[in-house]
Amino acid sequence: MFKFTTFALSALTLQLSLFATPQELFNSVQNEMTLENGIRQHIVNFSNNTLTHSTQELALNLFEDITLIAVQDSVKIKGDNHFTWFGHIKEKQNSMVTLLVKNDKIVGDIQVDGKTYTIKTIWNDVILTEESQPPFEVLDNLNHLENAPTSSSNISIPNAALSEDGSTGSVIDIMIVYTADAANEMGDTQSSIELAIDKANLASSNSNINTQLRLVHALEVDYVEPTSSDCTLDTYLTDIQGQNDGKLDDIHNI
Repeated sequence: MFKFTTFALSALTLQLSLFATPQELFNSVQNEMTLENGIRQHIVNFSNNTLTHSTQELALNLFEDITLIAVQDSVKIKGDNHFTWFGHIKEKQNSMVTLLVKNDKIVGDIQVDGKTYTIKTIWNDVILTEESQPPFEVLDNLNHLENAPTSSSNISIPNAALSEDGSTGSVIDIMIVYTADAANEMGDTQSSIELAIDKANLASSNSNINTQLRLVHALEVDYVEPTSSDCTLDTYLTDIQGQNDGKLDDIHNI
């Protein structure tokens, strides 16, 4: 009788665990608003106990009418309570979830059903935004990119920026510079940059490209971004390459 009771309790515990609802990422949501362009946005509360590197499934309670179940694909551990969690939305093809946690802060994005949900930490606020199309589609619609001279596509990477790693192949060292306006837009700047590097490396791995990016430096620069309508990618490239034109000259000494 004792053995039968123990077996029955074990079976019941297993059933309950199979049907248990994954823990929600955010413990509360507030101040939802709709911007002029129809984009929804609000402030959410995040606790670093909600998501760990060992979390296998997670309930993404993005808005009152949207809760998605994310399933872990892989995780990149960088330190104590510092990791990037990669996953997908359960039963949703071509979906992607990337969440970077560093201490008590989180940044990330969720791409599913033609929408992107971005998570930013600005000061002590975690801001969640719903966009109607993924970032790469937005880039395709920028007119100045379509009109940019073809010379911008012929940028060569100096050999000094390439190093050989026996486990991953070529590693490209990256330095990222950003303006104060960009920092205000990103919020947690360092984590946002880390997230971008991690997503680029994941895309390379998924495409069987044996090359990885390695962030070696990131800093804010005193640079006034051009606002004229004829500004192209070549404008920024010229400004960052010049060493004695009074624009971004200091970065060449880093």
